[in-house]
This record gives sequence, structure tokens and C-alpha cells, in this order.
Amino acid sequence: MKLPECAPAIQHEPPSFLEFGLSAGWFRKRIGEHKMPLVTLVITLAVVGVLLWLVNLIPMQGTVKGLLNLVVVIAVVIWLLKVFNLLGYITQFHVGH
Repeated sequence: MKLPECAPAIQHEPPSFLEFGLSAGWFRKRIGEHKMPLVTLVITLAVVGVLLWLVNLIPMQGTVKGLLNLVVVIAVVIWLLKVFNLLGYITQFHVGH
């Protein structure tokens, strides 16, 4: 069956986001990446800090406290790197050849 001459041509490539006036940020939000408000970030860091302070009040061996503090700080740093989308950039760095 032959299409009439007035029919629009079929596009083989999907239109880009910019053709629809959409940015890449809109697309990321649509697929599940949501931005965390700064207030939530600060409250979370404050709660973690208070919990670390409370754990340090518990009488236990100094090395255990040090290890616990180290694990919590490393977890918070990794979480912050994920929040600010820096974890992907760090894993792309290679040392050596």
C-alpha cells in the first residue's frame, strides 16, 4: 500500500530532549533520581553526629570506639559522595597504566 504524498515522513531517530524543551535533569528525575533537599542532608548529618557522640559516652574499650567511629565516618563519606553524584567519578580514576 502506498502512502499518499501528503503523509509525513517516518522518523527513524527519536526526537531529542531539546526538541521537546526538556533538559537532561528532567529525564533523570523521571527515571527515579531525586534531589535531596539541603535541610534533609543537614538533619541527617546532625543525627549521625549525635549518635556518634552518644556511642562515645558508652564505656567500652578505646579501640572498639575508634573502629566504630571509623566505620561510621567512612559510611557517611560514601553516602555523601553518592548524594552529590561524585562516587561514579571517583571509581573511574585509574592509577598506573
